[in-house]
Amino acid sequence: MRRIFGLEQGASPSVDDFLGFFGAEQRALIERTTRESVLNGRPWDLEMPVRHPEGGQLWVRTVGNVVREGGRSV
Repeated sequence: MRRIFGLEQGASPSVDDFLGFFGAEQRALIERTTRESVLNGRPWDLEMPVRHPEGGQLWVRTVGNVVREGGRSV
């Protein structure tokens, strides 16, 4: 992830930092998809462009799975 986003060793980007690498349309898709996944307990699989800080664009794939305990997403 550090190489993809051009981050230094040991960097711990926040969720807002991570979302900042994406355009407005992609951020909205990520936010909508993860919100729906948490509510429904379903996994997600997205592929979209991201801006590299040194210039250019890369395509990344994000895959996630919601962990549920006691009927709630944790």
